[in-house]
Amino acid sequence: MILGAYSTRSGGGGKVLPHVVQIAIAPLDASCFAVTIHEEGTGIRFRQEVRVTPEIEATLLRLVAELHAWSVGLGLTPSTARQRTEQLGRLLHRTFLGRRGGAVLASRQPTAVLLDVDESVLGLPWEAMRAADGELALDVPFGRIVTTATDPAAPRDPTTDDPTVRILAVVNPSDDLAATEAELAVLRDLADGRAGVPVVLDVLEGRSATRAGFRDAVAGAAHDIIHFAGHARFDRGRPHDSALLLADGPLTASAVRRLAWTSPPYLVFDSACQSARVVHGRALVAPGGKVNGLPAAFLAAGCSAYVGHFWPIGDAAAAEFAGTFYETLFRQVDAGVAVLDARRAVRRRFDDAVELAAFGAVFFGDAGSAEERRDLAQAV
Repeated sequence: MILGAYSTRSGGGGKVLPHVVQIAIAPLDASCFAVTIHEEGTGIRFRQEVRVTPEIEATLLRLVAELHAWSVGLGLTPSTARQRTEQLGRLLHRTFLGRRGGAVLASRQPTAVLLDVDESVLGLPWEAMRAADGELALDVPFGRIVTTATDPAAPRDPTTDDPTVRILAVVNPSDDLAATEAELAVLRDLADGRAGVPVVLDVLEGRSATRAGFRDAVAGAAHDIIHFAGHARFDRGRPHDSALLLADGPLTASAVRRLAWTSPPYLVFDSACQSARVVHGRALVAPGGKVNGLPAAFLAAGCSAYVGHFWPIGDAAAAEFAGTFYETLFRQVDAGVAVLDARRAVRRRFDDAVELAAFGAVFFGDAGSAEERRDLAQAV
């Protein structure tokens, strides 16, 4: 029975009934995928099979490469970059959802979307997906849930935690990113009382942000959030060598997975260029333990959520995204909404420059909060 405090639609005299929708994309063979759409709390799941031709796959990867070149100042023009972004988003939507899947999704009027995506297709920028009447990741909270054969380390148990939020900030190890000071200032404000809850902030900044310093920090305290603001390296040929660039050298994805965590954090916020990239067509963790980039390393280590950037991102846009994210996170205690607000903020401020930050931000995690659960709304 639906509680009386809820309405079936906006303006109906109570809270809007939540509609958390899962879109699952799973390969059946080299070119065929099963795409399912399921609204949480309901008893039926829509399913269709879609075929991705080699030509479509090549086009998707070409568009990703062209937009990457644009993001580092090579090729394209503002006009053609905007066209490529729209073309990529529409092609993703048309290929994997199509007319039928798009109609099913629209009919559910989602309040949050969880993209349950197979590890082999993590290398596509799903956040760019768009229909004729909307841009999904800018309309509602949008998060990726990874389907993988990897058994990750056990995550944190929140029932054993105290109310204090512990944050480790690793800031500007290369000492050449002035805008990272704005990110650190937001975190300091939270620790000074703006968060509304107790916050303890540990900082590794500049030359103190070394590999040994980072290893000691994560081994010596159970941080709830790790925030990295600096440079990262994505290695397409050897994704396990993708790395956070610390003051004394790279901390590779392989090294991240081997860290002696006291306890893995709930959230890693990696405010660095290409920090959400993995290689298309590979497993999260390959046989032999080689991880597919930084997101794979942190997720396999037991981190519950990871935020990073798919494309290179400007310093000012990265700072705007991070600042908005934390302001919303501590005000609403909802990571999915925090990412949505941050997307919208950088879209408003940087869209004239065709900055890809709004669609390039990737949230690995559950975008629906406890208040976004239909089964809770229907509880008696």
